[in-house]
Amino acid sequence: TILLMLSLLMIVFYLYRKYSRELSTIVEISTKQYKNIFEATSDGFLLFNSGYQLVSANPKALDLLEMRFEEIQDFARNLWFTGSDSDFSQGFREAVLREQEFNSEMTHTLKSGRKRVLHVRVTAFAKDHQTQLLISLTDFSERKHYESQLLESNVFLNAMINAIPNPLFFKNREGRYLGCNRAFELFYGCTQADIVGKTVFDLASRELAETHQAADQELFLHPGVHIRDGTIVSRDGTIHDVIFNKATFNHADGSIGGLIGFIIDITEQKETDRERKLIE
Repeated sequence: TILLMLSLLMIVFYLYRKYSRELSTIVEISTKQYKNIFEATSDGFLLFNSGYQLVSANPKALDLLEMRFEEIQDFARNLWFTGSDSDFSQGFREAVLREQEFNSEMTHTLKSGRKRVLHVRVTAFAKDHQTQLLISLTDFSERKHYESQLLESNVFLNAMINAIPNPLFFKNREGRYLGCNRAFELFYGCTQADIVGKTVFDLASRELAETHQAADQELFLHPGVHIRDGTIVSRDGTIHDVIFNKATFNHADGSIGGLIGFIIDITEQKETDRERKLIE
């Protein structure tokens, strides 16, 4: 019995040494892999302990903040943990105290004087019964630049559309209005907000609406430009002879997204033609 127990103990000891070495090797490899990812990632990462002391910072974080490791501690303490009374700092501290995830943007002034927009994400987690903070930093400067350019382009485009004296409108593939210009609003006595999401049946009589809808469907079946004569009724009930100039537009994937319509009022021209024919 004693020999059996000694044999079992030797087997257990052997297995323990064997698998503990393998486990140690696995942990070592995993640690190196995580370290490589931590240092090579395109986002900056800062790790703080429960006393808000900086434990680790990857190279990208130092680059994004343009600071040395020892400078980040004072920066974080003054801006995030204790010093500033900004909405960002207050939201940051409240999330930390409640151990909640925090997502926000901040504008950081670099040593060169340039501004850098950073998306800050804070995640609290427990390690050895202590709360630690992992803060990720993502450079949003280029994105903000493109957003600003896009906003300026939209402002210019809207101004240009509203400067067109003829009614202009946009519809999606289902025939619902996406928008219009100021001339369209004045003609129909409505605002853009009034028509968005509605169809021509909400603006015209059923007879006229069915005619317009059929023309739109024909255009969708044969995409391109479609010019035709027609009639519409303005807000005062006057019937106008018009020319519709419509063209389809596509989504990024090439599918038809809807149409753009341009209305030219030729009522006076038609009346002049009728009067000339009567005289002749």
